[in-house]
Amino acid sequence: MAVLTAQDHAALLQRAELQFKLMIAVRTACTMRSQPLKVPVVFTFGKKTVTGADMTLSGDEADEAAAVLEHTTMYTLALQVVQAMKDVLGKPRNNSDSSVRDAFEIARLVRNAYAHQPFLPHWSIDPDCMNRTFYVPSIARVDTTSLAGQRVRWQDYGGMLAMFRLSQYVRSVILPSVAPNFELTTDAGVPPPVQNLARGDVVQLGRMLMVKLDRVPDGATPVNQHGPVEFHGPDGVYILRASGERSR
Repeated sequence: MAVLTAQDHAALLQRAELQFKLMIAVRTACTMRSQPLKVPVVFTFGKKTVTGADMTLSGDEADEAAAVLEHTTMYTLALQVVQAMKDVLGKPRNNSDSSVRDAFEIARLVRNAYAHQPFLPHWSIDPDCMNRTFYVPSIARVDTTSLAGQRVRWQDYGGMLAMFRLSQYVRSVILPSVAPNFELTTDAGVPPPVQNLARGDVVQLGRMLMVKLDRVPDGATPVNQHGPVEFHGPDGVYILRASGERSR
């Protein structure tokens, strides 16, 4: 197989990032039940034909399928990052920049975790990566201590945005002349203040989606509490603070 150029790999990484953006849009729309689910009434491809009934999705099925897209997108990003670094940099593990070396290891570990069970990934840690921490400042961090054999959690590596930013970072490494224009924050996990939201605007905080409404819905339970409000979700606790305070 021919080795691709830095320009080729940069373009492929951009495609993977586009897939990531589409996944976020589809995931949000499916959760909000606003994703159109129309399919062809007849679908013919080659010598095979199916009807629309075979392709129809319910709202719940679409939401589940959109969740699966998260796994598919993470795997694709990791695959593209690893191959780009190997083809362009030769031996990323020997690079003089520790951030480059660690970016390669993080992407490789995520790729390996998804390789054998893409929809239920588990960490497969190489002996030389055991009990080590790999860190790309402001982007991603993996501490392999006690990870071997464990099911992958987004907290283990920083989550979806970490892989998205890692792809952008690697593009800037392999092809500096067309480095992506993005800002890194050193205050990971603290969202910037959001102001002037329009009706229907969605803000995502971790796994929690918030939508601005014109009025309080009928039957809603008011929260009479001074200071931060805690929401306990399956992936942790979210703390919302008043305007001017930080949330996490």
